[in-house]
Parts: sequence; structure tokens; C-alpha cells
Amino acid sequence: MNTLLSTFSLLLGLTFFLTTAPLAAQSGDALPTLREMPEGTNPQRHLLQTFYEQVKFPKVAQEARRGGAYLLTITIDPSGASTWTAVPLTASTKPANPINLAVVAADRTAGATVSGQMKVNADRALIEETERMGRYLVDIGFTPAVRQGTPVADSLQLAVYYRME
Repeated sequence: MNTLLSTFSLLLGLTFFLTTAPLAAQSGDALPTLREMPEGTNPQRHLLQTFYEQVKFPKVAQEARRGGAYLLTITIDPSGASTWTAVPLTASTKPANPINLAVVAADRTAGATVSGQMKVNADRALIEETERMGRYLVDIGFTPAVRQGTPVADSLQLAVYYRME
């Protein structure tokens, strides 16, 4: 069942991603690319597969039936060094063209009571998972964006939507 849920999350994320924010270089320019890309894979697919292979919907958030939206911004400088920030996604933090990623978990709580402290712990776990993914992707590393043949600073904005079904 976990494999089925992971596969469903991956397919949902791929659909969400491909319909909202394709990464497409124009006129020979290149966008930042996650390193360690297998031959024959495109940059979008590699980023998505890497993300969905590692992301986990926190158990405490599942037990509290909590979801949420978080913005993970990865900034890559011209040398390829990268940093990340993760914040709750709000109207004031919503970027124009994020890469949208859905992380879905089945609701197996059977309507159990959820306390306020459970919600607080769940929200903390969701931001911590988003931060963990930021560290993970930055640890792999990125090749910098290229404009007119020169490496330049750029960023990727990932909108991560955790949802219970």
C-alpha cells in the first residue's frame, strides 16, 4: 500500500508539475539543473524523481490529519553553490511560477480526535520535512543557470502541497 501511495503521489506530482511550471530553456540558455542526472533523463524528470523518492509525509501530520503548503526556494550562484529556505506558503510568499509538488497521504485515522498540540506538532513536522528536502537537494548540488554562455545566479521555487485523502 505504501508503494501504491508513493506511486500515486509521484504521478500526481508529475501531472501537477508538467501542467503548471515546465522548465524550458530558451535560445540556448540553461536553467539550474540538479546534479547526478542519469543519462537519458531530462532535468525536470530528474528533479521530480529525486524529490518523490525522498519526501515523506510525516507520520505525526498524518495522525493529526494535517496538510499544508510550503515554499522551498533553492538559490544557485554562478559557481554552483546553493542554499535553501523553506517557509509556509501564503499569499505574500506565493511566487509567480513555482514548481508545484503534491505529497498525498491516505487518511487512516478513522476520525480520531485531534488536539491543538497535535496540530502544532504536525505543522512543525511538515515544515521540518520541507527543510529536510531542501538540505537533501542542496547536498546533491546544482549546476548553475547559463545565460548567453555565462553561468549566472538563479533560483528554483518549489511549492510543496501536503494533503490528506
